[in-house]
Amino acid sequence: MPNKVKVLVVGDINGKGARNAFALFLPKLKEKYKINDIKVIPFSDFTYILQFQHLNSTHKKILKFFPAAIKNANFVIDKGEFAFLVGSSGSGKTTLLRCLNFLETPDEGTIIVSDKEIFNANDKKKKTDAQIRENRLHFGLVFQSFNLFPQYTVLKNLILAKELIEAKKANGMSKKEIIENAMSLLERVGLAEKADFYPCQLSGGQQQRVAIARALTLSPDILCFDEPTSA
Repeated sequence: MPNKVKVLVVGDINGKGARNAFALFLPKLKEKYKINDIKVIPFSDFTYILQFQHLNSTHKKILKFFPAAIKNANFVIDKGEFAFLVGSSGSGKTTLLRCLNFLETPDEGTIIVSDKEIFNANDKKKKTDAQIRENRLHFGLVFQSFNLFPQYTVLKNLILAKELIEAKKANGMSKKEIIENAMSLLERVGLAEKADFYPCQLSGGQQQRVAIARALTLSPDILCFDEPTSA
């Protein structure tokens, strides 16, 4: 049960896309979490576990055809708080999540997690792959299309990244401990019996639950969902 809820609106808060999102999304949110007081604020007006400052991102290769994907994004999310990002298709929601996970690099701005600045566009020193991987560990991302590895079983999808990380530690978790942790997460999402199944053998909703369990495997500070109601 969330103790705070913010709804972040990308684009015009009175636009058609936002109105449609509110009409479909907010009643479900209120019913599911029994919340009556929901704070709706324009995305650009958000000024702590996560903080964005003046974040801008453009798709450089197609900039001549499309405007900026993210323009001057500013907001703060407190620890224990749920934040919902709504807006019309193409308004930059996925791009924002990709910037958080260093799958895309913002052109301007800063990203701060728990008082630690993990990105500053003014810092021209290129981060190493190891630094990028370390910064990514703050976030768990459930992709819109789930992005499970089709060649691996459900269990292997969960333990793959954890095994690679723990193998580099002096006193990392054993494979047995990693599997036990993964099975515990599968139990939490009701899919322990599907551990040896492949993604193609699961329904869309089951694949999404596997993706959630996988995102939780690395114990992220912040869990991000792209289109969480898609399945």
